[in-house]
Amino acid sequence: FYPTSGGQEHDTGSIGEACVLDVYKENGDIVHVTDKALAPGDYPARIDRERRIRAMQHHTAQHVLSASFLEVADIDSLSANINGDNPSTIDLEVGEVAPEILRRAEAFANNIFFENRDVKSYHVTQDEIARLPVRKPPKVSGLIRVVEVDGFDYTPCGGTHCPNTGMVGLLKIVKTERVNQKLRVHFVAGYQALDYFNAYQDVVQQAAALLETGLDGIPAVLERKLDQLKVAQTELETLRSRLLAAEADQLAASAQTVGSLSLVTA
Repeated sequence: FYPTSGGQEHDTGSIGEACVLDVYKENGDIVHVTDKALAPGDYPARIDRERRIRAMQHHTAQHVLSASFLEVADIDSLSANINGDNPSTIDLEVGEVAPEILRRAEAFANNIFFENRDVKSYHVTQDEIARLPVRKPPKVSGLIRVVEVDGFDYTPCGGTHCPNTGMVGLLKIVKTERVNQKLRVHFVAGYQALDYFNAYQDVVQQAAALLETGLDGIPAVLERKLDQLKVAQTELETLRSRLLAAEADQLAASAQTVGSLSLVTA
């Protein structure tokens, strides 16, 4: 089972009848946290296939997207966080990126996926890695695992990846936010991209039905409705002022005389 490391979350699954809840490294060992104790012995182990594939898709997509920002705008990524159920992120070394650069990097990355390039992993020595065009220097010494997107990206990495870029399917940048002096780019890929588009399609179709228009007509209908709302709000404020004045006159007319004073209660 893959332990949480390198920005990628751990695998889940089962060992015998026990469910694997967490996996982490400790003093060189990989520790599997299960929901029940297991007696010493041999057990069949099964990794959650969908969770693993989603992690593979996003980790491969992250390598390609990071390399694409370098390719189209010479912008390096500093770190990444890989998720299978929520958008993954990369942090760029700059605090702001023009929307056009985001679109170009996204398009460049998707072209790499559509080309269905091989994704290879292999181990090299310290001397051998010095001769490779790696995007990031290795964080370990000795034998170093390199993940190569055929002819495009070389990155020292211990994570799980797809055997080819076509398995990623599609990548979509969903939002950006500034974190300190960095720009965090949130993206979805593979199965999660399909989930994302399905959710948005449901919302848009519901909005179109409520507005009694087609999908393409939503912006125009909303703009018209907002204009009508502004006019109605202006008229409402005018009518509210008139109503308050009329209520004040009615209250004054119903005042009780108490000595030299007029008393109104409401």
